[in-house]
Amino acid sequence: MTTQDSTTPKKLRLIMELRRGGVSDQHVLGAIERIPRELFVPATFVDQAYENVALPIGRGQTVSQPLVVAHMTEALEVGARHKVLEIGTGSGYQAAVLAKLCRRVYSIERHRELLREAEQRLAKLRIHNVTLRFGDGTKGWPEQAPFDRIIVTAAAVELPSRIAASSNCCAFAATRPASPPRSLAPCVSFRSSPGCRATGTAPPPDAISASS
Repeated sequence: MTTQDSTTPKKLRLIMELRRGGVSDQHVLGAIERIPRELFVPATFVDQAYENVALPIGRGQTVSQPLVVAHMTEALEVGARHKVLEIGTGSGYQAAVLAKLCRRVYSIERHRELLREAEQRLAKLRIHNVTLRFGDGTKGWPEQAPFDRIIVTAAAVELPSRIAASSNCCAFAATRPASPPRSLAPCVSFRSSPGCRATGTAPPPDAISASS
């Protein structure tokens, strides 16, 4: 049995769990199904790659819980022509999912080691519409602004003004600190401009596992 054959049942169970968790966008579910999450976790956690939990990736960071990834991606309402800014590359998993849905992803990571590993994973998957950068995500990426969508995959109470100012008609998705301590819950906020739909949803707090 190949590795792909052995992961398929686990992946299908995860997709069904995401549906039960309220994710209904078929494009988002399809993108998650197409990305091999086992490539974005350390070898010691490969057997848990398709469980609906956040997993450590080093430097005190995690690859986000699939339900969080799915809800935040769905809330962004990403289109095929959109240019997306991601703050917090981490393992590269969220960027890989977004890459299946939009024109280009620009992602910023403050840990060089994580950035390098993410670059290697994306190259292995031949995902060429993601551009990564080392730096302070709170400063945004002014050289590439404006963006159509912005996603903050690090804990945030509010979006830094420099990032908010770098968007067109922009939907923002961000994780925020939740209860219990060290857990995160998706939080979606929008800055409206003419022609922009300002709608979004987030999963119930009890559906989100601890992350950091």
